[in-house]
Amino acid sequence: SPKITGNIILNGTDRGIFGVSSSGAIIIANYFEGNNGAFKTSAGTYFVRRNVVVNNHTDENGGGLFCFNCSNSELSYNIIARNSAAAFGGGLIISTGSNNKVLNNTVYGNAAGASDGGGILIFATSNCDIRNNLVVFNSSKHGIFQNGGSGNVFEYNDVFGNIPSDYS
Repeated sequence: SPKITGNIILNGTDRGIFGVSSSGAIIIANYFEGNNGAFKTSAGTYFVRRNVVVNNHTDENGGGLFCFNCSNSELSYNIIARNSAAAFGGGLIISTGSNNKVLNNTVYGNAAGASDGGGILIFATSNCDIRNNLVVFNSSKHGIFQNGGSGNVFEYNDVFGNIPSDYS
């Protein structure tokens, strides 16, 4: 399994990291800024911890962290701030897949142009734990937005100051 740790990933014209079908990839303690979206996966299992993800923008989905079709992944203890997406998911997206964990992240001041998921977007995903996150001052339709899926658990999140609302 690949391990990406301790890197500074700046001003990339594409994603800072783009993972395709990785099993058990570990992305720890990296700094992402000014990229065309910080991080995107396409299937697999990822452990994304203690990263700083700031000031990234994409004209697609997922300005910050974007896990597409992931299962059994964990995104924890990350700082995800001031990222934006012209489409969906300014800060963090989990799209399709199951049994993922989004734990203890700070998601601050992100925006999505297409209006869904300024902070955290959970889309067509099942049996995920979304717990103990600080989700504040994000814009573009809800701090935490769930669209589809089932069995997801949202507990102990501190969610406030999001425009136009905190949850959907």
